[in-house]
Amino acid sequence: EDVASAAAGSSSDGNRSGLPDGGRGGEDDILFMQRMGHWFIFKSVSATAELALQPYDEPSEVPKGDADQWRRLGPRIKKHVDGLAGAVQSLLDELECERTFYGQAWERQGVGSDHLGVTAAALSEAVRPRVQALVTCGMWPSVGAAVMEIPAGGGRLLRSLETLDRLASRWPAPGKRPVEPLVDSL
Repeated sequence: EDVASAAAGSSSDGNRSGLPDGGRGGEDDILFMQRMGHWFIFKSVSATAELALQPYDEPSEVPKGDADQWRRLGPRIKKHVDGLAGAVQSLLDELECERTFYGQAWERQGVGSDHLGVTAAALSEAVRPRVQALVTCGMWPSVGAAVMEIPAGGGRLLRSLETLDRLASRWPAPGKRPVEPLVDSL
């Protein structure tokens, strides 16, 4: 049973579906259902991503130009970078789950392959501030840093971010402008 025909409500004009065309399957109804599907996917995926990424919201501050402090904090930096890489990888696994198990269902509802683009966009949007925070707090090398090397665990994080960037490029979100790849934030 499709979502449009399952919608039940009533209005004074006899429109029981609550849809713009009264549930008759017109273009407005289809567009409305697609947008609602996109909204639902984005909100659901964003909530899942936020839960997975929350432990990485507050990276340790490393004073710029202090190589000794960067080295002393090495184990903490590695733990944070490794954890963030693992969280991104688990979100990539979630995207694969979306593709494998929900793709056909969304296709039947008229959302089609857009659903993967919306999923990838939501994941990228959730990951981006955590990646940018690595540079801002001094964990990741940037201009003026005393140590210009990728921290331990950084290669794994880069691979996960490159994979997410590649998938976001393969499945662009409908109606969204392309954004800077996550790896370019580093």
